[in-house]
Amino acid sequence: MIKFNYKRKKVVIDHIDSFIKPFQNEFQFRKTYFNEISNKLIYYKKIFVSDIIYYYVLSMKDYKKYKYSCFIDTFFPVQALILRKVLSLDQGKYIIKTSFYNYEFIRNHEYGFSGIIVKEKPNIIINDEELKSLAIDSLEDSKNVLYRI
Repeated sequence: MIKFNYKRKKVVIDHIDSFIKPFQNEFQFRKTYFNEISNKLIYYKKIFVSDIIYYYVLSMKDYKKYKYSCFIDTFFPVQALILRKVLSLDQGKYIIKTSFYNYEFIRNHEYGFSGIIVKEKPNIIINDEELKSLAIDSLEDSKNVLYRI
């Protein structure tokens, strides 16, 4: 867990059980995760829409833990910050090492997805200071609030 203050607000960066996955339409997504959605085990939101819809899927338990915490003001899942970094890279598969885990991200011609934990050797290493700078950039960017909790 990385904690820091930004303009008198407590900001936390931590791992959360989540992933980013593309689907052809909303029906296909709801059909795939019907049991999880009906039992309220996951929280999801659309993060990018084109011919394919990209969903950011989070564990409801972890989401509520940070959403309703009175000890922090803003929470960033580490996968969301890594996604911001991956979107600035070329197309390809990236294994990114952080102080938490190694994450796999796949960058295609329009967006990036995956965000799952893997045991493979990393291509890119992101340290805690770089994660903090990505979070600060996201806090300063008022139009890009998709990843904040």
